Amino acid sequence: MRPHLTLAVLFMTAACSSSSTPGQALPMDASSLDGHIGLPDHTSHAEAGSPEAAAPTCALAGRSCLTESCCSGTCSDGTCHCTPTLGNCQSDKECCSGVCANGECASCNASGESCSESANCCGGICSGGTCACSPANDVCTGDSDCCHGSCQPSEGGFACACGAGFESECKTDEDCCTGFACLSGTCLGAGGTTCTGDGDCVSGECTSSQCVCLTEGNACASDGQCCASYCLPNAQESGSTCANPVGMTCNNQSDCTSQNCVIGSTSGVCTCNTGGPCFLDGDCCGSTCDTTSGKCACEALGKVCAQDTDCCSGSCYLASPGSGFQNACCSPSGQACTTQADCCSRICDPGSMTCD
Repeated sequence: MRPHLTLAVLFMTAACSSSSTPGQALPMDASSLDGHIGLPDHTSHAEAGSPEAAAPTCALAGRSCLTESCCSGTCSDGTCHCTPTLGNCQSDKECCSGVCANGECASCNASGESCSESANCCGGICSGGTCACSPANDVCTGDSDCCHGSCQPSEGGFACACGAGFESECKTDEDCCTGFACLSGTCLGAGGTTCTGDGDCVSGECTSSQCVCLTEGNACASDGQCCASYCLPNAQESGSTCANPVGMTCNNQSDCTSQNCVIGSTSGVCTCNTGGPCFLDGDCCGSTCDTTSGKCACEALGKVCAQDTDCCSGSCYLASPGSGFQNACCSPSGQACTTQADCCSRICDPGSMTCD
């Protein structure tokens, strides 16, 4: 039945029912009809094959709202936010769950549950087929949606709030609000935070009413104590010490996340390495850090390369055009070899078995 015929029949039924008796339907007026009762919803569901069905006409949660409007109508800090459970809606795309039923958003999937798009997740973030947790200040519907802290009322809905302030309980630095770090289960002031005494600071040092952070080489128990935010196991002595990333100052190898301190005429500088220890991708020269092995990813001898930093040996043999050979990682002079091809010079001394 066509829409206008449906309305006609309903109004005729209402008109004929001047009084109601048990078992008869009560009269209905036009205001009681919406897109979910009796009328097709042309505004929220595009017909198959139409341009609207092929591409969304609005941005889903997590997408930028700088160039297009949000399906939910909620744009904050340049990002679209979805409508949480029980919020008003007119289409599925507005809801965090991706389901709009009878004008309200139905329940959504919590952090860790499966998803096909961000609109399926309460937190509005779908990553790798799984609903990801929401960072601080991002949208949420419950505490389980938040990476840390809790879901609290905020302007326009609910958002994840930082976990804990000064002297609150914590397990990791991420449990504490900005400006605080976790030490022995308690959030204390990080570097630059206002303090009244040494006990207020995670570093144990309050100077001029501000917490002082720990520089490279100082013993530490958490990242929040260190000026550069890296507290790593010290390879040269027991315990952990603060370390600096590449480009910052150092006095010895353990002062660097790359474990490579190059001492100059006046001071040392943390430098990247090839095939050596690493903690960050920036510790590696032209490659990435393999977090499983804790070493920079590099190519072995004989493997194809484009530059020296591609190779674990630190040297790449660049073949001459038309020579029939290809670029390959090789060993520099003085390094061990088993074949001529191992050497950049293409000469492996048979006596010492080292490259000339």
